[in-house]
Amino acid sequence: MSGPLTDLKRLLQACEAQGIEAALWAQEACDTGGGCGCGPKIHLVVPPAEVPRVAALMQHEWNQALEREGTFVATGAATDGEPPCPACASTAALQDGACPDCGLQLA
Repeated sequence: MSGPLTDLKRLLQACEAQGIEAALWAQEACDTGGGCGCGPKIHLVVPPAEVPRVAALMQHEWNQALEREGTFVATGAATDGEPPCPACASTAALQDGACPDCGLQLA
């Protein structure tokens, strides 16, 4: 993952608190060999096996931010085990590949 240094430092600390092996890595921003004024691109790197844990950590932090802002809407899994509708958050089973509540064609 790449992003602003302050955000990545915060994510690195959260990873370390969860026992997730992670590090920051800088890469030259341009292929010009420097001197262009562009800063390096900063990346959070983790072993491939840790990617799902980092994704879950980031999702948890995102949901906490939504709760703080008062915009979090809890959704459950649909009755057939599929995720909720991305348009209306319905958890009803698809009917002919479409959401039964809003009609969005999903399959």
